[in-house]
Amino acid sequence: MTNADPTMTKLDLGFRLFAVFFFTWVFVDSKRFIKFFCWWAKPPYTPRLAIAFRILFGLFLAGAVDGFVERFSEQPHTKDFVLSITFIASLWLAAAIVMVKFVEWMNSRREGHRRPGPDH
Repeated sequence: MTNADPTMTKLDLGFRLFAVFFFTWVFVDSKRFIKFFCWWAKPPYTPRLAIAFRILFGLFLAGAVDGFVERFSEQPHTKDFVLSITFIASLWLAAAIVMVKFVEWMNSRREGHRRPGPDH
């Protein structure tokens, strides 16, 4: 699938590269991300649940890698092209990190897991 618009091609590949980075993070730190899927279960998660999600996250990662490699192999590999898609991916990753941290922070405030102050 070749896109005639070079800007859209860079955005597409940048997002696909972001997906590889993001799902690598999800796979490596799977216990952090299980809570976004299993809001009813509280840590520590059962080994069976942890393994099931590890497999699921591994499949997500494999799909992201496959999609990126397939699409990237259709494009020229100039230095500027690679730098631009890497920059786009890094912006997406930074936004995702901020969102995950924000949701975790909001969740900790909602559940009252704040560090006790001097009056507690």
